Amino acid sequence: MRLVLLLMFWGCFITFSLAQTLPASLEKKDLQDVVKIVRKIKDFEKLLFAAIPEKRHKILDSLENSEKEDIFKAAVLLQKILYEAKEVSDVKILARKILFYLGKHANPCLEIYFRARIAEELGLHHENQLSYAKQELSKLKEMTTQFACTNYEIYVLYLEYKLLQKEFRNDLALAKLLEAIDFYKKNNLQEDKEQLIKIISELVSFYFKTEEYKKIVEILREMLYTLNETESIERAVINLHNSLGLAYKRINNFPEAEKSFKKAIELAEKAKDSIWIAIPKGNLAEIYTETGKYDIAEQFLDEYISYSIKYKELGITVAGYIKMAKLFRLKKEFAKAEKNLHLADDFLQKHLESIRKSDFWHYINYHVRLNREYTEFYLAIKSFDKASEYLKKYDSFRDSLYKITLQEQIVDLEARHRVKEKEQENELLKATNEKQQSQIRNSQVFQWATIIIISLLLGLIFLGYKFWKKQKEYYKSLEDLDLFKNKLFSIISHDLRNYMSSLKGYVYLINNQEMTMRELKPLSEELAKNTEYTFGLLDNVLIWAKSQMQGQTLQLQTFEAKELVQKVIFEIGWFAKIKNIAINCHFQENLWVEVDFSIFLIALRNIISNAVKFSKPNGMIDIIVQKNNNYCDFIVKDYGIGIKPENLEKIRQEISFNELGTSLEKGTGLGLILIKSAVKDLKGQLFIESKLNEGTTVTISIPIVRNLNTNKI
Repeated sequence: MRLVLLLMFWGCFITFSLAQTLPASLEKKDLQDVVKIVRKIKDFEKLLFAAIPEKRHKILDSLENSEKEDIFKAAVLLQKILYEAKEVSDVKILARKILFYLGKHANPCLEIYFRARIAEELGLHHENQLSYAKQELSKLKEMTTQFACTNYEIYVLYLEYKLLQKEFRNDLALAKLLEAIDFYKKNNLQEDKEQLIKIISELVSFYFKTEEYKKIVEILREMLYTLNETESIERAVINLHNSLGLAYKRINNFPEAEKSFKKAIELAEKAKDSIWIAIPKGNLAEIYTETGKYDIAEQFLDEYISYSIKYKELGITVAGYIKMAKLFRLKKEFAKAEKNLHLADDFLQKHLESIRKSDFWHYINYHVRLNREYTEFYLAIKSFDKASEYLKKYDSFRDSLYKITLQEQIVDLEARHRVKEKEQENELLKATNEKQQSQIRNSQVFQWATIIIISLLLGLIFLGYKFWKKQKEYYKSLEDLDLFKNKLFSIISHDLRNYMSSLKGYVYLINNQEMTMRELKPLSEELAKNTEYTFGLLDNVLIWAKSQMQGQTLQLQTFEAKELVQKVIFEIGWFAKIKNIAINCHFQENLWVEVDFSIFLIALRNIISNAVKFSKPNGMIDIIVQKNNNYCDFIVKDYGIGIKPENLEKIRQEISFNELGTSLEKGTGLGLILIKSAVKDLKGQLFIESKLNEGTTVTISIPIVRNLNTNKI
């Protein structure tokens, strides 16, 4: 009964407070003061947000039907759009009513504020309304210029940022955020610090995703320094202190993180903001968990979970259960740890769609954190099969998270490429138009008009052909660059990432298990294979990427030929020993070549590695260095499985491909591309002879030089 009376009292208090936020009758001078009105609307929103969600509907209905000023009713309807409107048609009906109320006062600057908020709601939270929001953005830009509403351009910039972010054009969105901050400072908009705080919060969120934590610390310290104590009880500023604590925590500066979280709690307690008392307590609990202060950490996490459930903060609830599971695991109370893991899993599954729609990136991140804690839990209780199962799930979701970030970057690159193409098209049209006008002005002699026109046309056709040819070459280079980019992204995002994940998994299992030498042997063999593959892959990718960069010059030095071969054999000889392959070397003495050391060694290493890779176990490889007229021949001959005829054709056409070795060794498809590129740069020649099931002979011919400047390896 007490609880019911308390809720009734709270509902009445909120309704009364909201009714007083915007006065029933604003003076005429106040109607012209847009800043004052917008500030009152924002105060109105804060009080409304504090209301229990179930009470908001009744509060808004009662306020809409009251005898209030038209601007007050417009503010109420805006809250209905933000909190209650589910369908696009409902939003647009309410929007028309808002514009009707605002139209009575003919205040375009206030209209810009309302229309920007409505367009943001439609574009971000309703399907197929992005184009409508972009149209509104164009209109609002015109209005800010037409009616000189300079101070309210900040809302238009913020809207443009949110729409760019919705389209995954993150680089452009970041640029728009920074432009908004510069605009705020340039125009000294001190009366609307709340909007700046909102923009700073978005910037911080962006840098959290890119893991630039030191930037976050720098930005937030500067921002919080400018705020006075009376402003610091706002919820947005509490969030800034909490974000600063998270950034310090990510760079392992726990003392500063603890100070920031405690400051956020202090401000939230002053504001009597329950959910924001709990959030920094939940984050502070993680630090106490790491430092062994388990009792106070458990108390804070209880509050964190309780308030997140009460205020329907779904993602925070999942995070709370995961944090609690980790705490009990470290306390070795495994039954409680397992219970909290199941609670997190069940809650995430129950609210799957809501969490996914809210923020897909965080949805995947919750899965990453949950499966990582499951892995840690099962390792702690020595259930290795289960630990391995959840480690695979963890790797899978973490890979998905990386791909989402990578896809956003690719979409952003493509968007910028399209913008660049459009700019080039416009420049081309402009240049063509100027040429045509110049031709018309110069054809004034009627007697020679026909001859001049024909000559000009022929000249234009010729120039057009040359221009078309040049454009064709330009777009071909862009396509080659795009193929290179996609191949590089594919290798890094898939092969390298997967193998590094596998390496991490093997090392993790070895470090955390008690295993016999017999159990460790297959793991160590797999670890050796994966390490060699990953090293070769990374080396090839880096050298290939370096060779694609414009302006890259060779660092030519003189070396004795046999020393180059011996260097490579020393590096990869162990790989041949694994397969029990004998390497026979036949060197002609005193042969000197001028090469770029790193590029030539990569080429030679790839040739010998391929020979080992495609040789059968217990086989043999011959390496011959001999003089051939004015060239030094490096000959690598194996007696393995040979190269298929179709693959030889791909080599001639410089098309990459990938084949498994005789012991199922994997490759990147870059080796032969690197070899051909290196030999070409060194003014040498490459010859490949191969017969299926008989073996392959690869010869690199490099010009011989006199031994003037000897370099020892």
